[in-house]
Amino acid sequence: MITKGSKLPKGNIPGLTYHPDQAPSGCRDHPDNKKWNHVLRAPTEKSQLPFLFKIEIRDPVIGNKSGKLISVILVQFLPDDGVPPTVRHASSFFLYHHSSVRKTPHESGSMVAIGLRFDPRSARHVNYQASSKKRKLDPQFVLTERQKNLSLLDFNQLFYKSSEWFNRSLSSSINKLKDNNHILEVQCGRNMFSLLPTYMCSSSLHNSVHRDSSDFTASFSIFYQEQCNKGLSYLVFPDISLAVELRKPVLVRWDGANMKHCTITVNNGITSMFGSAKKIPAALSKKIKQFQFPEKRSKVNQLAVGDDVSVRRKNSTLSIKDKYLSKFPPNSYSVVSAKVLSIHCDNITVQYESKKNISVVSRKDVLKQSTML
Repeated sequence: MITKGSKLPKGNIPGLTYHPDQAPSGCRDHPDNKKWNHVLRAPTEKSQLPFLFKIEIRDPVIGNKSGKLISVILVQFLPDDGVPPTVRHASSFFLYHHSSVRKTPHESGSMVAIGLRFDPRSARHVNYQASSKKRKLDPQFVLTERQKNLSLLDFNQLFYKSSEWFNRSLSSSINKLKDNNHILEVQCGRNMFSLLPTYMCSSSLHNSVHRDSSDFTASFSIFYQEQCNKGLSYLVFPDISLAVELRKPVLVRWDGANMKHCTITVNNGITSMFGSAKKIPAALSKKIKQFQFPEKRSKVNQLAVGDDVSVRRKNSTLSIKDKYLSKFPPNSYSVVSAKVLSIHCDNITVQYESKKNISVVSRKDVLKQSTML
């Protein structure tokens, strides 16, 4: 049974997957593309690499005016040795040692997360951790913190160095994240580098048609074969009838929040590393910053019973009851959503949205959500 995507989180349609027979023919010279209007494949000659495509999705042309630009997809095929060894090694480690992020009927393959995630308990972004159960399976296979950082740095540098289009797109995303204090900073030698904060690694992924509406930036991914001449998948964009062959190493940039997409695996053996950023941590950073301007806030922050508010909480205070929070810096803050139950001078009684706990907090630590930047 297929449920309308508009009624589901993220606009996803769980279970709506393509059968491998619906993918374009794996034979390059085959005339049947299975009704896909556009199929992008790696060139047959090494001399033609790197091979770059830019696809612009626009509104229909009206008169002589070009339609408004809606989205851009970048695709660049690389030579077989174009994947940094650090990325290959790290992807294998993460896929083996991190827990799968989801299991959905009719989907196959595996996907794991690394980098930064939003932690509802502390209302902060923290690092994804390897699964302790998986780690015990192979104690000899390790990845040091330096190797992990180097792999993510090499992943980002791959897009910076590949072409001017990729460079500009990734630079724009990183600058957007800096404005919201939501970047992953790693040190290499004496230099600090600002990277995309969140990553996914997948193996032979065959998933449902979906949008990643929680993404804050464009999506950047590299796909490659685990072993030479083994594995064939397609990254497809159904709305524009576009299929990208994932056989040779290929870089792809797309707007995952706006473009429906999915992966069709024909033969197992394709690995990917994917980088982006999520909206929640970026929104959290903006909220914390808003509390830094009490003078401006006092003019518009007229509270009333029933208001939806954001409450700033100091981790050093919370850690008295919750030892988990003691590992965060004592002077750091988190921000959570709540509703005003009563007001008595500067003491505000609120009920938190997550666990429905009730607490009395100071007015200076409460801000109406309608006044947030």
